[in-house]
Amino acid sequence: SASKSPLILLVGLNDYLENYPYGCTEQLVSKTLPLMAMAKDAQFAKDATDIKDKIDYTIQMLAQRQLSNGSISYWPSMAGAMNESDNFATLYALHFLTEAKEQGYTVPSNLMGNGVAYLKEFVTQDVTNINQARMQAYAIYLLTRQELVTTNYLTHLLLTLDKNKDIKWKNDITSVYIAATYQLLKNDSEALKMLQFFKPENSIIDEDH
Repeated sequence: SASKSPLILLVGLNDYLENYPYGCTEQLVSKTLPLMAMAKDAQFAKDATDIKDKIDYTIQMLAQRQLSNGSISYWPSMAGAMNESDNFATLYALHFLTEAKEQGYTVPSNLMGNGVAYLKEFVTQDVTNINQARMQAYAIYLLTRQELVTTNYLTHLLLTLDKNKDIKWKNDITSVYIAATYQLLKNDSEALKMLQFFKPENSIIDEDH
């Protein structure tokens, strides 16, 4: 295929993800997120019905995997029980659901509501390492996307990071999540300040995700 649009890359990416042999929550979302990105592009108009069906299916699957505490189980067999969920997979799934809702797809209110309740609990947990800081910054960003005022959560996280000098967060995507949250809160000066910390060419590699 050839195109002047970079979206042509999504065709190959979608084919790869469509045939990927694993069905964990992280992979389920990754199969569908590119479809959402290209759904409204004229180049993919002929596939609009198929794209919508796949997005709706993913939403349905995530609803079936939601645990009683609002998190999303990593594998479908874990749903319905209070098993320990994967924090990143849950946040990634809730990010997908947030995007889907904003784009007009039907997301059950209890699915999103229970997810928000989980996020509110998650952002109050203690942070002792960079992975926890990254996940908490991500969760605060997602709560802010729900039009909630998250200033107190953000302040608490920043105070914790300021006290714990061992957490090298400024050149991690943590600072980008914080910047995005500040922008959503209409604090552009703090958002720009945070972005200045992040240098992609020298950023910390997340070995887990």
